[in-house]
Amino acid sequence: MIAIAIDGPAGAGKSTIARVAAKELGYLYVDTGALYRGVGLFVLEQGTEPSDEAGVASLLSGLKVDLAFREGEQRVLVNGEDVTARIRTPEVSMAASRASAIPAVREFLFHLQQDMAKTNNVVMDGRDIGTVVLPNAQVKIFLTASPEDRARRRYEELIQKGETVAYEAVLEDLKQRDYNDSHRAVAPLKPAPDSVLLDTTGNTLEQSIAQLLAVIRERLPKAVSPGKYRMSKLYKLLTIIGPAILHTFFRLKIEGKEKLPKEGGYILACNHISNFDPVLLAVAVVPRQVRYMAKEELFRGKLTGKFIRALGAFPVRRGAGDTGALNVGAEIVESGAVMGIFPEGTRSDDLKPMRAKSGIAVVASIAGADVYPAAIISKKEVGLFGKVRIIIGDRISKEEMAMTEQSHKEMKRVAGLIMNRITKLWERGYEEM
Repeated sequence: MIAIAIDGPAGAGKSTIARVAAKELGYLYVDTGALYRGVGLFVLEQGTEPSDEAGVASLLSGLKVDLAFREGEQRVLVNGEDVTARIRTPEVSMAASRASAIPAVREFLFHLQQDMAKTNNVVMDGRDIGTVVLPNAQVKIFLTASPEDRARRRYEELIQKGETVAYEAVLEDLKQRDYNDSHRAVAPLKPAPDSVLLDTTGNTLEQSIAQLLAVIRERLPKAVSPGKYRMSKLYKLLTIIGPAILHTFFRLKIEGKEKLPKEGGYILACNHISNFDPVLLAVAVVPRQVRYMAKEELFRGKLTGKFIRALGAFPVRRGAGDTGALNVGAEIVESGAVMGIFPEGTRSDDLKPMRAKSGIAVVASIAGADVYPAAIISKKEVGLFGKVRIIIGDRISKEEMAMTEQSHKEMKRVAGLIMNRITKLWERGYEEM
């Protein structure tokens, strides 16, 4: 069984991010914080002070806390009652933090958590998963963010639920929980020595999920069959007849094709100016097949979906931070195939390069791939009997793109580095046309 341990302070987004990551990986998600919240809720409803060690310990014989999974969602049961909707209040959060410092409570829940990991591939989050509960987990991540950022997220979550709270009160409660969790005598909150520190301050949810999956994929490489992404028969036919047609009707000129590897996986990154770009760029790579992400709407028709899949496209949910599609892109490169990416994420209206999005940095990081920049240049809208030029630049090595940390800032830096090389190629080609 594979275990992924995610620890971190309150409000770091562990539950939300880990839940999505588990779904993407096909693993069981275990929210251990919810178990402690269940204990905290029970203690409060019994009228006992959560920090009263003897009092709380005496209640445990009459308590049963379980996690149930219904329609893919985790539910928390306290003595058979579903209390999922009642355990997310600030009062229960503080009670859980205080009760979790009691050795009897931690012992009470310890075996339940370990048993889940013995029989399932799990993504488990909490405060001491990598240090105590699953010390042999294959991947350990310490997820954090600034107190102010975590308090803002928790405040917005509570407001959306219709609760009346003040941001200052949420921040103060969170700081108190941080203190309680890191100063308790038993299993204090701290990163495991072999964990990866992941700071999500300033991130969107999608960016945080992508970062987490990048770390997991990097540490749990999956063997990909080299034949999985072999060239389709339709694509092979087009490699024979396509180049002559495109060179004639688009007056296509290609520079630097000799720089592209004849074997092995890599990313071909290019600016995006027209719907013809995937076809034009594919000609530059012949006789190898290039694969691309395409908006999922194009796959809804049975025939059109089958056709564009044969051309090497696979679906992506645009604007939704589709981590699954990013993982497929990384897998393509890992298999030894060519992945074509348009870093801008959309076509340019004025035919000039735009700012890159971070997706390409995620794929390159997960796959550990080199990137070859390319520029498509045209002085007017691309069409029949127009004039199009493609310039392929020098390799950007994975060492040059290596991230010092898995952060939004580093992803932006790498994406910007790639797009800057593309822009320089475009500027030179445009001046020479």
